[in-house]
Amino acid sequence: MLKVLLAMATWKEYLELVGILLGVYAFFRVIIWMQFRWDSRPALPSKNPNYTCCPIDASPLAERLRDVRQDYRAQARAHQPFFVKRALLVASRREQMAKLAFFQKPQPEPSGQEPPSMLLLAL
Repeated sequence: MLKVLLAMATWKEYLELVGILLGVYAFFRVIIWMQFRWDSRPALPSKNPNYTCCPIDASPLAERLRDVRQDYRAQARAHQPFFVKRALLVASRREQMAKLAFFQKPQPEPSGQEPPSMLLLAL
């Protein structure tokens, strides 16, 4: 189909069509680019604010934070660390598993006779 269109049109008509399409594409591309560019810019602060700045008083928060940290330290000292509890738990589980039949050592067989030597087996 493209061959038919190209065969019917001369090079001049073809280049005019491509130029128009390229111009339309460039026009809309610039519009889209400008839209994103203007949307992404931060708003400029006003030079004459109509409000007064006052700092936030953080002293009540600082006191509460200090109290919480002290309570946390006291609790941490009162409780055993997790790894100590884990070691005790592992030890108790090992004792329980050692009692299972699979982990028991078999009784040694009474050795009344010597095992046959390799010479006898080879004959």
